[in-house]
This record gives sequence, structure tokens and C-alpha cells, in this order.
Amino acid sequence: PGKIQFPVMPAPLFFRGKPGTLPQMIAALEKAVVVSGEGISPVLLSANPASTQEMEVTIKNFLSSPFKGAFEKTPINVPGNGSSTITLPLPVKLTTDRLADEKLLSVVTSDSGSQYRFDLSFTGMLAKKVADTATLTTLDWDSISAVPLTNYYKSNVDKDFGATSRIAWNRQGLFVEVSVTDKHFSHSEFKLTGNRWDNDCLQVYVDSLADARAKISKGYDDNDYDYAVFPNEAGDASLVWRSRSADQQLGLGIYAPKNNTVADDIPSQFTKTKNGYVYRVFFPAKYLLPAALEKGRVVGLGLFVGNANDSQAPYLKRRVSGLSNTSDGTDCFQKPHLWPSVLLWD
Repeated sequence: PGKIQFPVMPAPLFFRGKPGTLPQMIAALEKAVVVSGEGISPVLLSANPASTQEMEVTIKNFLSSPFKGAFEKTPINVPGNGSSTITLPLPVKLTTDRLADEKLLSVVTSDSGSQYRFDLSFTGMLAKKVADTATLTTLDWDSISAVPLTNYYKSNVDKDFGATSRIAWNRQGLFVEVSVTDKHFSHSEFKLTGNRWDNDCLQVYVDSLADARAKISKGYDDNDYDYAVFPNEAGDASLVWRSRSADQQLGLGIYAPKNNTVADDIPSQFTKTKNGYVYRVFFPAKYLLPAALEKGRVVGLGLFVGNANDSQAPYLKRRVSGLSNTSDGTDCFQKPHLWPSVLLWD
């Protein structure tokens, strides 16, 4: 009888009862609720855009019993060990010409009165749909809005280094262009191709289900991709390096390509310009699975442009800074929770 409070900790916690009282003890534990604790919550919340002006908030319940309460002023009732979603207005409307900074500091209150605070903030944008017949060479890139990459990694003192990105999609795949301002192009073709990230290069990261913020643990999961576009030393051609792919059971099964290989069937272009250079790459839909390339779907997309030392420094001493579409001072590697949410739209 009565209420009992007990601590939840990594170490095992044992309860002793009189013989024959196990059913009552199980019933009591099934009705247990989280009372307090820094960073402790019976539910996990995440948000992604659902349209240009709306977001879908997903609420996952870790308890075996239903969770009843309110998200801000919206009532919620999440089944035990289940999840539910609610649709709410976005703080900032999504467009194709900029990354919208969606600030979402929220409070969930349970029926028992406990409150849990969540930071659901993310950056998002729209990706324009283009004709299914478009290719890297036929696509009218100027018809796609250029979005500046403004977040510096390691250093922001190089005013001569800048970049903008363009993103488009169709049912066949995803188009990415990054135009770079850089006085000096520098790329060494190391013996190990995978080491060429430590150069002037473009790295592209895809969270195919845009679910990184819906998980407790940080880092890659089974549906994330890590690609790179490596120019040659002459700067007149490029290749795509497949560093990491989604689990083959989520993709092409036994036909899935191996990691740490050159992706010969992912087309790319590298072109020098008067003030720098331009990367262009097209990712066929099959190499983004389980992403569905349909209007209204969301993918996480991280872009990072490396800026190498212009001397002949050896491997691991060449990259001096970079620009990304994540938050200031960060890069994209193993950080899918920071990659912007890209809503596929018209």
C-alpha cells in the first residue's frame, strides 16, 4: 500500500517481497512513472518538416503503460511501448533558397504533473523537383537556388574561402552542386584513395530516413551514408568514394556495393572556375535506399567542403579548415543529428 520512490541507476536494483506477491509487484512496477532526474524522461520527442509550414512531432513512449499528458497545450496519449505523432506549425516557413533555423524548445507535462523539457530544434529547407530526364550535364543549375555554406570548421579567418550549395531531386535520384571560392586548388592523390578526404574535396552525408534526432544514441546508424567527391590533382576530373552505406538489408541486399570503394556508377563532375571550382554529383535512388524519393519525404543531408593546406604537406596535415551546412564549429562526420532536414518538394 502507498507510494514508493526508488532511484533508477546503471547498477542492478533488487526488490524483495513475500512469497506469492510477485504478480502484485509486477503490476505495481508496470504503473511506475518517472518522477524526476536530469535528462531522464519516459518519452523521446523528435521533429521533422511535413510541409512548407508544418512539422510532424513524433513521441516515443519507453514505458509499458500509456503515457498521457500534453505537449505544450496539445493533449497527447501515447500507447505503451509505442509512438504517436502530432502536426504543428513550423516556427519558420521552409524555402529552397536558405536554411531555416527552426527553434523548438518544448515542454511535455504528464497527467501526474511531471514536466520534461526538450530541444527539438533543427535546420531545414526545401529541395526542388526537376524533370526525370535531367542529368548532371542537362540540368539547368541556375534555376536552382544557391544556399551559402556559412558554418566554419576549425577556422573562420580565411575570407578567400567560401561556398554555396544547390540541391535538386527527381524519382531517379538526388543532385548536389557545391560551388567554391578558393584562390588555390590543392589535391594530392594519396596511395590510399580513402585518405584523400584530407584535401580540397566535397563530402556528402545522407540520413536516408532523417531519424537521427529520434534516437538516444548519437552517431551513424544502419540507414546512413557517407560519400565523398575527390578531384584529381590536375583538377579536370573527379571520382566518388563510397565510405559508408546503409545496411545492405535496407538497400540492395546481396547486390549492395562494398564500402571503402570507388563508386564508378555515381556520376560526378569537377570544374575549375576563375575564382575557385565547382563540384557536381548525382546519387542514383538505389544508392540512397531506404529513402523514398517522393514529394513530402524528408532526408537528412550533410555537406562539408574541405580546405587543404596549399603546400605539399603530408596526409593528416593538409586540411586546415572547412565549411559545412551544420552548426558553427562542427563538421558532419558521424553527426547525423546535425545534418539539415531536406523536404523533397515541387
